[in-house]
Amino acid sequence: MTGNWFFVFVLMELQSTVQRFMALRLLTYVLQLCAALIVHGKYLAALRPRRLLPPVLTVVLYNGEKPWTAPRSLAELFKPMEGYTPPDFQYVVLDVNRYSPEGLRPVEDVTSGVFLMEQSSGVEELRTAVEELDGIVDDAELAYDLTLLLIDIAAKLKLREEEIPRFKSLEEVRMSLLQRVEKWPKQWMAEGKAEGRRLGKAETLKNLVSHRWGELPAWAVDRIDRADVDTLDSWTCRVLDVTALEDVFHDAEPTA
Repeated sequence: MTGNWFFVFVLMELQSTVQRFMALRLLTYVLQLCAALIVHGKYLAALRPRRLLPPVLTVVLYNGEKPWTAPRSLAELFKPMEGYTPPDFQYVVLDVNRYSPEGLRPVEDVTSGVFLMEQSSGVEELRTAVEELDGIVDDAELAYDLTLLLIDIAAKLKLREEEIPRFKSLEEVRMSLLQRVEKWPKQWMAEGKAEGRRLGKAETLKNLVSHRWGELPAWAVDRIDRADVDTLDSWTCRVLDVTALEDVFHDAEPTA
């Protein structure tokens, strides 16, 4: 590379619940990214032999109802000991619901508009947020991404098709939204049943594990909460065959 410019990577994790060991999870992601960057080579900030990794900014975008309480520093997760300095790593939390609507207005950037959309509790608030955001979105790809977010929020609010606001400035976005809206009622039912089934299996596994080994550690709760149905079934069958809690989860990381 020549000159003073360099790459900056932003690693963003979307969360609706507080995860105590988020700092550890994000650090894992950063290390995996850096390993891939080293192999790729072109994103490093200098040539051999003094190559430097690019900055990686870690951000948690959180939209849960309760405030974010998990430690934001990796060092806080280690038991203190005299003479021991724990490894440190920090991340930033953007807590959507801690911003007031008044503080986000006037909408002059996409971030504040997205936060207003996320905070919407009804169709009128959502429509107003979309109208304010619509005036500053002039990129088709960005508008399409915002439409996907709008679909998720509308599904959460259980809005009818005629209530859904539109991004007026881009016709292709409106058409995409209309095509997907037709599938929402069936999709909500299917997703609701699937998620209910997964949550039921997760609760059963937690009860079995806690009955045998006592109160679940946070890492076990986190893995169960993020596991899919097949993984939960596998772990449940394993509970009666193993002697240690760790053996229940000895396989690869489950998919969410």
